[in-house]
Amino acid sequence: MIDELEQMRNCDGKKIVDKIRHLFFITKMMIENFDDFKKACAYVMQDKAQAIFHENNEYEKEQRYCRFARPFYNCLELYYAVTQHFDVIKNQNKNNAKFVAEYNKNWKGKDLSSDETKFINGMRSYIVHYQIPILTIRTAMFPCGMNIQLLISKSSLLKYKDWTAQARNYIENYYIKTESIKTPLCNDCEYAKENSVKVARCRGLYKECTDIEIAPIVERCINNVIHFYNWIISYLESEHKDKIAEYDGFIKQWNDFVIKEYPNKTLK
Repeated sequence: MIDELEQMRNCDGKKIVDKIRHLFFITKMMIENFDDFKKACAYVMQDKAQAIFHENNEYEKEQRYCRFARPFYNCLELYYAVTQHFDVIKNQNKNNAKFVAEYNKNWKGKDLSSDETKFINGMRSYIVHYQIPILTIRTAMFPCGMNIQLLISKSSLLKYKDWTAQARNYIENYYIKTESIKTPLCNDCEYAKENSVKVARCRGLYKECTDIEIAPIVERCINNVIHFYNWIISYLESEHKDKIAEYDGFIKQWNDFVIKEYPNKTLK
């Protein structure tokens, strides 16, 4: 049984299963980080917290900003690392014709080289090397309800000199791009269905282009990475199903051996 155990430890199937587990773990971390970020956004937008932003108590303001900035930065830091991993995966498989074909079919044009991704990655450096973002809270009323926006001033962002060209372009043209996208406030609202472009425009600062609503950007970027990781996991499971089955067979042999030799022991 020692030889079989050694085979199990060194087989290709185990390496693939370990890789899949790792990808699941990173995906779980991203989801949990984003959940913390959403909770921080909800906290900042509470009535009591909003009032503090307009007071002169600098200590209280600092505490509120830090409560937002910590989970925000955690999201950005992991997202940055994952976008680097994205490029590593592509480079590792660039000579794999099947992978390239599947990638082009499912992800070409959807990868992480967009201006929006460069902006989010630049926010990581902005927080570390410049300042915690200056937040503004704006409440907007629609026929389908109230929308509370958490905004970051474009002018304060543009004072930072180390944005990449793509990131700076994204900041400068943020509302020019988003005004043409049909993103209604509420998909079930008849007003939004009939006036989707109008609602999309209202979700900015009405006709002004002075601020960026940060939460939807973070959500889009995080979801994009999670979808990519899920695709990679499915690809690995399909491409290496025989090797994974071989590893599962070794696991079953080992478990059967342990149960036979140690029937009164609990496996942990």
